[in-house]
Amino acid sequence: MTSRRRGGAWYWVVAGVLIVFGFITGFSIGLPFLLLGYALLALGPWRDKRRVFWPVLTGVIALELGYMLVAPLRCTTSQTATTSRQGVTTTRSGSTSCSALIGLKYHGGPRYNPPLWPAAAVGLGAGAAAAAGAWVLTGRQRASAASPG
Repeated sequence: MTSRRRGGAWYWVVAGVLIVFGFITGFSIGLPFLLLGYALLALGPWRDKRRVFWPVLTGVIALELGYMLVAPLRCTTSQTATTSRQGVTTTRSGSTSCSALIGLKYHGGPRYNPPLWPAAAVGLGAGAAAAAGAWVLTGRQRASAASPG
């Protein structure tokens, strides 16, 4: 068995492990691993084509990181109630506050559900920028390797 065949087998094992781990832990930390595993699975036929493989894989990783940095993760809800002398609640108020990893704050009422579109937009932008950057870099490496020198 050549080194190339062993490396190819490990590639599929890593992709499979990421998919299984992502599926098992899907309700907590698993979604990025699942997405990365599926990306590796889809990119398998193009592993040898650096100009295709690395930009797409870099884009997927940057999309995940951009999303995770901006998405609301920790939320706290506080509620206050004012009662009259007879024990009847007369006033209710509350607020929800959520924060992202980069310190971005989301605020709203007691039943506030923060939007995910800012995180999706940042993730898509980061993924597109990273993919474009990797595409340019792989093109430069290819051009410098082809030039006589």
